Amino acid sequence: MTLHELFQKIAFDEVFDEIKRFVPEIEPHREDFLSAYHILKTTPPGEDDGETVSVTDLSYIGEGVHSTGINAAYYSDRDLLRTLVARQITRSDIFGRTPDEQILSDVQIVADCLWEFIAFGFVDDIVSDAGAYLEKYCYRRRLNYSLKYERETRHLGRRSTDEPNRLYRCARIEETCSYIDKYKVTGITGKELWTYKEVKNFKDVDFVTPYTLPQSAAAYQLNCCLDDNMWFNDETKTIVIISASRGYEQQVCEIKDFIHAHLKNPMILYGKNKLRGIVMKAIFITE
Repeated sequence: MTLHELFQKIAFDEVFDEIKRFVPEIEPHREDFLSAYHILKTTPPGEDDGETVSVTDLSYIGEGVHSTGINAAYYSDRDLLRTLVARQITRSDIFGRTPDEQILSDVQIVADCLWEFIAFGFVDDIVSDAGAYLEKYCYRRRLNYSLKYERETRHLGRRSTDEPNRLYRCARIEETCSYIDKYKVTGITGKELWTYKEVKNFKDVDFVTPYTLPQSAAAYQLNCCLDDNMWFNDETKTIVIISASRGYEQQVCEIKDFIHAHLKNPMILYGKNKLRGIVMKAIFITE
């Protein structure tokens, strides 16, 4: 089943009631969730790009915890939202549990998708008209151009050029500048971020705590995410942006301790998160 097909089956009230079971204070954000639901339901699917929407049972963290990963399309030149809703939904194997052993309802999968959309601020980027689409879903024209350039020049033996990588870095820095504005991040400016445009590598990864995650497990989950991504970058510097809601101060302290103990030359910055939980961006820089 594709994401588009799933959204045709599920009513919004069912989804929002599911989220409210875990996050009773979510009611003021109802319109944001409804907007995201409407966009995803009414956008016509594009062509299949071979990527999937992965559904993961995270009950090893806590009973009933789960998440849906909306994998950004690094290699798509098509409209990103139409590509997203055309993707098949797959259940991920995790810790020896097969997909058949992971019992998640369709309502829970849609709820996970909407939670991720709202937590990452995508509703702010939605153009809600007859041709609804996400104007800035994740990767912008410069990134698409850089990948297109790499494909077109590969047969000419010109892959040694740094042009695609430089354009990729510029796209990621541009998106990070938008990110620090969106989350009202203090301690760094866009001008400072642009000083990294000529580095060897600028890789950023984003994480969000699921709506089903108990507060006490937030630091553990995000530290595991950092651990999964910190081994393969050969970085010389790390920037981590933590945007937490009120009440998560202890979890933020535990994340800070992990960062200082394990990441290279870390800089920790802070933003604001309008939903319950923590949104985090880690940037691995090789100078």
